[in-house]
Amino acid sequence: LRGTLSDESNDDSSPQRFELFRDLSPDEELEVLPMSGVFNGHFVIECEVGPSKHRMSDIVKETDVNISFFQKEGGDGNSYYVKARGKNQIGLFKLNGTATNSAGDSSSYDVRVRKKYIKSYI
Repeated sequence: LRGTLSDESNDDSSPQRFELFRDLSPDEELEVLPMSGVFNGHFVIECEVGPSKHRMSDIVKETDVNISFFQKEGGDGNSYYVKARGKNQIGLFKLNGTATNSAGDSSSYDVRVRKKYIKSYI
């Protein structure tokens, strides 16, 4: 699962790329997408540092991200609400957003979520 996320508490933040992976059990079929479950992965955080505003990036690992997809009612069957909870080195978070199949095939979805930390470790 790849997409972009934004920080819900900071409207000025630029979208950050994320990747999350889910191991399939032997009885699951990959043809049924999107698929809810527990994912692990990372996102790339970018920030400006120092008076020169030099841009730096870092990879933040995320674990136990429990993602659920809910098909939007009244739609064409290609749009889903995305809700999730997970954790990383920054804290516990929740995600809210959408997944839209705009390519016409069931293997690719445009995923856009907003992240809100509900408990910070730092």
